[in-house]
Amino acid sequence: MRNQGAEAEELGALYARFRRQAVARSAHILRDPVEAEDTVQDLFLRLCERPELQRSVRAWGAWLEPVMNRRAINALRTRARRRRLTHTPEPGCSPEEEAQAQELARAVERALGTLSVQHREAFTLRELEGLSYAEIARRWGVPEGTVKSALFRARARLRAELGRRGDPFHRA
Repeated sequence: MRNQGAEAEELGALYARFRRQAVARSAHILRDPVEAEDTVQDLFLRLCERPELQRSVRAWGAWLEPVMNRRAINALRTRARRRRLTHTPEPGCSPEEEAQAQELARAVERALGTLSVQHREAFTLRELEGLSYAEIARRWGVPEGTVKSALFRARARLRAELGRRGDPFHRA
């Protein structure tokens, strides 16, 4: 069993080394530096529960990006759910615009729920996180053509789902 003081010291070193990268990644997704910092601190607290990752900085570096992405996306979803539940309007938004935006968000959320995990992830990485085809391919360990194919299918399915539901936001 390892000394808890040594583990805390290693965790501090990892925090010092990777915090800036993690906050930048989170802030890119969340567009809110305070929420990004909270998300990163939550991530490092989770690291305390995974001592095996503390032993290898290289392994932790590889673990950081996908976990940070998921944490930030989950924080975005939580924020969106809170906004929908409280019906907090965006500043300068008319009630009609707010209602349309909420309906569009619900329609897209429903349509995304119909996608396979791979297609939903491809769409999220490309359209919401802004990753390039090459970045997604590297992350997945597949050729770029596989990513393009998954995105093509995801977009086609979303178009079909939005059209099938009679959503007024669907473009043919």
